[in-house]
Amino acid sequence: MRILSRRFFVTAASSKPYSVLFFGSDEFSKSTLSSLLGNTKYPEIVKRLATVGTGVGRTNGPADMFHRYLKQKKLEKYTFRTNFKPLEKFIKEQEEKGYDPFDLGVIASFPKVIPNSILNLFPKGVIVVHPSLVPNYLGGSPIEHQILNSETKGGVSILEASRDKPDRGKVLLMKECRIGATDDYLELSNKCGRLGGEALVEVLGNLEEFLANAQDQPASDNAIRAPTIEKEDAIFLWDKLTMEKAVRKQMALYGSNMPGFTKFKRNNAWQYVYFDHLKPENDESSEYYKKILAPVEGKAVPGDIHWKKRGENTKLSIRCTDGWVSTERIKVEHERANSIGNFIEEQLRKEHFEIEGKFVHKFADSKDIVEYERKVNI
Repeated sequence: MRILSRRFFVTAASSKPYSVLFFGSDEFSKSTLSSLLGNTKYPEIVKRLATVGTGVGRTNGPADMFHRYLKQKKLEKYTFRTNFKPLEKFIKEQEEKGYDPFDLGVIASFPKVIPNSILNLFPKGVIVVHPSLVPNYLGGSPIEHQILNSETKGGVSILEASRDKPDRGKVLLMKECRIGATDDYLELSNKCGRLGGEALVEVLGNLEEFLANAQDQPASDNAIRAPTIEKEDAIFLWDKLTMEKAVRKQMALYGSNMPGFTKFKRNNAWQYVYFDHLKPENDESSEYYKKILAPVEGKAVPGDIHWKKRGENTKLSIRCTDGWVSTERIKVEHERANSIGNFIEEQLRKEHFEIEGKFVHKFADSKDIVEYERKVNI
């Protein structure tokens, strides 16, 4: 079942302007909200817009960027912490404080399951903007899983919020989009967010009609799931990753709430390391491959790292199961992002290891994680 191109000839005047409470937390939320604010099709459909976000989290992380956007647009915001009781009180007190009470809730990528005690406070109900074509990719990390699975077609689904199971409400509208071969987490979040905002405006413009014609989601027995990416899912274990899988994993996770990372052992302690971008080194005719990587083929094991000589345009290469991937920027946990040259100077050279022609360090593989005290190969 697909509701992809339904239109109702009902004027916006027949719909009451809504007082909306928008729940969001990340890049998809931001793009959806931006499309709603930039709406010209039904410019009078929202009379009041307030937002609920989580704590800001890490600097430049998804929640932090969402909060910056709210501040830039001077939007009314409520910061959710850990308990829904204060939020319930906030919603109930609006009319007492002289504000328009909220008619409608909109959820666009909120990391907590919102209880019925909150959902029941909205007379017009609660709408979910979900970045996939349901029933596929229901769950907490739909964008990440679609990239990991190399999907070429995605989209958004506008749903009624379910009182029983998250994201299992009736379908109001679905719209498709193409997922490009190079779309990463941020690019697909923005693409789906813009499309989701457009679909949301269409639904709000004719809400009663869409609600009256809502349909149950298709059978989901064989649907692809999208469970929340946890920390153990985000680690790069190089003895389990081909070049293609490593690149796709970085594309799926970089910029998300759980960015991919590897581990680097220094001073007998593991440090988390994050990559900006990864690129496969599969051109054996290139000068870099012939000069830097070819001499160590046959000796390298997954997780080994190697780089250009000092003074050249430096990039770091990591061995996967079937070849090498490279990056030009890297970030060690709790430190600023660095070029590879700075990483070598600030992290590797401090250990006084020889650099040229030797593996001076390696990133963790699955055995390193199990055997925490195992010494790093030099």
